[in-house]
Amino acid sequence: MSSGDAVLPGELASDPELRELRPHFRDKIGHVLADLADQGFQPRISNAHRTQAQQLEKFRKGYSKSKKVRHHNWGLACDIIDRRWGWKYTDDCGAFFWALREACDRHGVANGSYYKKSNRWKEWNMGWDPAHCWDHLAEREMMETYGPEQWG
Repeated sequence: MSSGDAVLPGELASDPELRELRPHFRDKIGHVLADLADQGFQPRISNAHRTQAQQLEKFRKGYSKSKKVRHHNWGLACDIIDRRWGWKYTDDCGAFFWALREACDRHGVANGSYYKKSNRWKEWNMGWDPAHCWDHLAEREMMETYGPEQWG
């Protein structure tokens, strides 16, 4: 990350998942991770880049509602969890996902907690994918910005 970017603890700064993100999105996610770490959470990126085959597997298992890989394949999405709780549905995990949502809002990152509400997360009034973070650019803007040769 360049000067002026979020200062991340060593473990987060060297995360290979972070390096898979496009630079402008990596900077935003760096700030989100730093905010969470400053609040005492232990954030980590559970996945950034995803192939089409991996996306189809997630769709088959019900972890995704889309068969298309989109943002994850373009370096414009990642899932962020706390290393202590992962995807467990506990009060601690709910507090983490609220903090993630707020950090995403502060740094201009879209967040899956705003998706359609889910029974799984209704206790915290969140959408079905609260760990999912992605760039706000629409698909058409992404193709215009980065060029069609970069879409897999």
